[in-house]
Amino acid sequence: MPAAFLSGAVLACGALLVLSGAAKLWRVIGRADGGGAIRAALRISPQRWRFVELAAALTESGTGLAVCTGFRPAVAGGAMAAQGALFSATLAYARHTKATGGCACVLRPKDPDATIGWPVQVRAAWLLAIGFLDAALRLPRPLPPGTWMASALTSGVVLAVMLSAERPWRTPRCGRRLWSPRRDTVRALMRHGVFEAMSAAAGPFADDFAHRRDGCVDEFWFTPAARANSTGRAVSFRVSRATPGGALAVEARLETVCVDTVRV
Repeated sequence: MPAAFLSGAVLACGALLVLSGAAKLWRVIGRADGGGAIRAALRISPQRWRFVELAAALTESGTGLAVCTGFRPAVAGGAMAAQGALFSATLAYARHTKATGGCACVLRPKDPDATIGWPVQVRAAWLLAIGFLDAALRLPRPLPPGTWMASALTSGVVLAVMLSAERPWRTPRCGRRLWSPRRDTVRALMRHGVFEAMSAAAGPFADDFAHRRDGCVDEFWFTPAARANSTGRAVSFRVSRATPGGALAVEARLETVCVDTVRV
């Protein structure tokens, strides 16, 4: 049974490579802008990036198909591990340079100002580890009768988790992130132009802020650092994701408040 679960994880990684390769090939055919933070960090022009993306699409698709069909597990697993190592290095570099544009590995980022997050890096490390295990253990595929159900269930769950690394699951009505919604919203707010403009005019803000949730609206109060420990003027931000595509809608105003604060 452990071999069935491990084989399901291998199949999920292979399916991810197939999806990633197909997405890249679709962008190349449609001449859509891709690459996100990786292209920005490597400073490759859009014209040259199409050739890079085409090569990556063919490599990822071929590797994913070989992994899923069990064709020479030592070679296919080694190729997947090598790509996981390459992904880990490029994503780490893009995160180090704070390049924007998101991963753009499978899904096109909705937020052009998004940076590389740790879930995407964990996914790349997972590809490296599972590829190494596949090459070392040479798990059989298709699986023996009686174990395919456990493998299929594991594959579906692992694939869903890996896909959510690029675009976290959100509530259908309010568009909030299911895990750490306040932290996710306040970080997105701090990258918003309205916040930057108010910070330049009334700030810099202190590290502490107050928060209240009203339906699908999150309201934050930031106090200028010069008056961080006293009751007085503060800037209020009303934030929602009620716009098409899930982009933030932000309203700001200056007001007098007396609320408890929490640290960013």
